[in-house]
Amino acid sequence: RKRDGLLHRDSLAYPYLAGHGYACLRIDLRGSGDSEGTMLDEYSEQELSDLYEAIEWIARQNWCSGRVGMTGKSWSGFNALQVAAKQPPSLKAIIPVHAAADRYADDVHYMGGAMLHDNFAWASIMYSLEALPPDPAVVGPAWRAMWQQRLDAMRFWLRPWIEHQRRDEYWRRASVCEDYSKIRIPILAVGGWEDGYSNTVPMLLESCRDIPVHGLIGPWGHAFPFNAVPGPQMGYLQHCLRWWDRWLKDIENGIDREPGYRIWMNESFRPDPDARERVGRWIVEDGWPSPHIRMRRFHCNTAGLGDHAVDGWDRAIRSPADTGTTHPEWCSNGNCSADMPADQRADDAKSLTFDSAPLEAPIEMFGAPMATLTISADRPQAKIGVRLCDVWPDGGSSRISFMLFNLTHRD
Repeated sequence: RKRDGLLHRDSLAYPYLAGHGYACLRIDLRGSGDSEGTMLDEYSEQELSDLYEAIEWIARQNWCSGRVGMTGKSWSGFNALQVAAKQPPSLKAIIPVHAAADRYADDVHYMGGAMLHDNFAWASIMYSLEALPPDPAVVGPAWRAMWQQRLDAMRFWLRPWIEHQRRDEYWRRASVCEDYSKIRIPILAVGGWEDGYSNTVPMLLESCRDIPVHGLIGPWGHAFPFNAVPGPQMGYLQHCLRWWDRWLKDIENGIDREPGYRIWMNESFRPDPDARERVGRWIVEDGWPSPHIRMRRFHCNTAGLGDHAVDGWDRAIRSPADTGTTHPEWCSNGNCSADMPADQRADDAKSLTFDSAPLEAPIEMFGAPMATLTISADRPQAKIGVRLCDVWPDGGSSRISFMLFNLTHRD
């Protein structure tokens, strides 16, 4: 909804780019905002076809050089990747922000086959947004008929999301991870450690080998890097401008020769669901995977977390149903709404915990932690949640990373 819902955000960004000679278009998808038609689900083939046509229409205008870039956060970041895979001739570069290459395993719906709270919340949000009318100031007297058509066609999107609980064609369609080779233009992929989509950045770096791909991950939640929390923020629009100048105007500004991966390395932080800043520093890598990282293995054993395995032991757990309330949100909105993980001690008390000895020196972790577990369950349905936490001397527990897994998906 370009006229109200996202106006406050976009008005902070696009005037800057327009001031540097870029025509910036914000488009309501078919069936939303001031566009006619109906919208029956996210990322439909109709939606992607419309965007393809919009890009080619833009390229034909006399104020356009014929070279178009596409950017956006979340849904429109998904769109940037999905439309790039459709290869419209005039689309020359993209900047997807907080987006996913994998609609099933890396979106708001399921994690490891376990249904997420956001599966319900996002469906409910979209149900209310879809019920809003177009603006009479834009569409004129037809607004009421357009609105009635929209209301008549509406359906609750939760139903197909629940009907497809495994990775089938419903999710594979429009997941660019199914064939990264379809994307043939430069990508600047942006993520945040408190966001839910940070996996996409290294996935694109590792998988899109034949095109320029740069990655940027900061400490942020689900907001743009120029105003997201936790900070520090960065000169994000200036960075985007260099990307567009290089690939849309052929300006040799050197951005393509800079390190391909910029990452904010957090220092240890105390648990705080409303943290405004993260102490740390920027580091760079030429790409991903990195030759500078080595794996360190820890073993769960009877004494906790140690360097050596111990054979012949087991522990049992049946966590209470309210385990997980120290972080009810799948990802932070990045806007000071106290939605980041709180002190994990309450959930630690309801879980099996494996603590290491106090660290004698700092450990820097970068990449994806992996957990290998040998499990048996005495129920036909069960799930596990694994959390990696930083425990402070006073007992405060900060969550670093987590994963859910539905054990019925074990095969």
